[in-house]
Amino acid sequence: MRNICIKIALTAVAVLALVSCAPEPIYSYPPEYVKTLVFTLEDPKTITLDNQDEVPSVSECKVNDSVTVFIPVTYPGTYITRADYYWTLKDADGKDVKKSVVEQIAPHKQKCPPMWSFGAPPTAGTYTVHFRATYNYSAQTERGEIFGGYPTSVSYEGAGTVKSVLRVR
Repeated sequence: MRNICIKIALTAVAVLALVSCAPEPIYSYPPEYVKTLVFTLEDPKTITLDNQDEVPSVSECKVNDSVTVFIPVTYPGTYITRADYYWTLKDADGKDVKKSVVEQIAPHKQKCPPMWSFGAPPTAGTYTVHFRATYNYSAQTERGEIFGGYPTSVSYEGAGTVKSVLRVR
């Protein structure tokens, strides 16, 4: 009887040792952004995650100015293999003036926020820039996803974007 109790105790200790050594799961996490776009006339090479809050912003520019728009990052995310950033410049009537898709590999390792540089339109007016993003993760999220998007998912257009207004004079 004593041998059986010792064997049971040793088995219990071995099982507990194996369970306690199980590695923690690795999860991907999407980036987090400030929900507004920032326009600047600064050189895009000077914009980093460390100084993004200090970049001088503008709400208007001159015709044909070189403009950079970015979305400030509050958390860069983890285990993201690729991000596609969709940028659209629309006129006051809602028609597309310019579009761009910027691909970034391992965006969580980059030192700059998502940004797009473009020439201001040759016609004065009010324009809106829209931003959305899609992500491919290298590990699943806590909810089991292997891809995601911002603001919500990969299946939205138009109203489901982050947008800001730029006045061209």
